[in-house]
Amino acid sequence: WLKRAGATPAASGAQKGAGRPRRSPPAMSACGGCFSFTQHERPQKPASSVKKQRIELNVGGKRFCTSRATLLRYPGTPLAEVLEYEPEEDGSYFLDRDGSQFGFILSFLRDGTEGFVPPADDQACAVLRHEAKQLGLTALAEHLDGVLSTRFTRGVSHTSQESGMLLAQRNGASAPDPVAVAAPPPAPVSVPAPPSSS
Repeated sequence: WLKRAGATPAASGAQKGAGRPRRSPPAMSACGGCFSFTQHERPQKPASSVKKQRIELNVGGKRFCTSRATLLRYPGTPLAEVLEYEPEEDGSYFLDRDGSQFGFILSFLRDGTEGFVPPADDQACAVLRHEAKQLGLTALAEHLDGVLSTRFTRGVSHTSQESGMLLAQRNGASAPDPVAVAAPPPAPVSVPAPPSSS
């Protein structure tokens, strides 16, 4: 059909486009060296290259949900380095630590030292301090040191047994025997003198 009316391919193409305004390339913008895209033409990042902002954690069997920014509050710590590993099949990151106090750790990462409310129980504070040291959160461990010291100074601890065990844990020594701490020393028994033979 190109030979009909004696037209060559080039001439036919020229006649076909005659009278129509020429379109500028859709990818080029007015700046010349820049590219502009419509909503449908804009390239999308592959799904695998987009980092998830919501992070699910499995800490010792307990589930927690937080943000990537919260976990990266203290870069270079073992807690922040968890995100460098591959997640589990369900998309969560497994952390082989005690999950009973991990909620306090997330609260500290979100609120900082000034807004953090430590556990009311001294034993829980001691456990939390240990977990903070294991996860590289030195700021939290030092903050809990101050909390425990203040409580000991003010006599907030409920029993001498609890105070002795916490002090031993803070100093790195073995915990004292609870029976030895709690039991008072036996009272001396007075034996009456034998009667005189005279």
